[in-house]
Amino acid sequence: MSTGKTIAIIMGSSVSADGTPGGAMRRRVGAALQLGDEFSSLIYLPTGGIFPAQPCSEAEAMKSLLMEAGIDSQRIILESKSKNALQNS
Repeated sequence: MSTGKTIAIIMGSSVSADGTPGGAMRRRVGAALQLGDEFSSLIYLPTGGIFPAQPCSEAEAMKSLLMEAGIDSQRIILESKSKNALQNS
């Protein structure tokens, strides 16, 4: 199904036990935000499940970063069940 929208898929990366996003995750979200500067109606699709010792899924951690940057939650679609890149695709 085509939505006619541009979608940025943000691959998951580690979240610390206290919920702090790792450097790779911050860089990936930053790159998606830069893409959003070019496409005003960009939809963000953060991916990544929850792993032992993580308080939230990788996708949820990225959603928080996106919202802190001013992205409306209506423009964020979570994929929080995958455990690896193959499952993301």
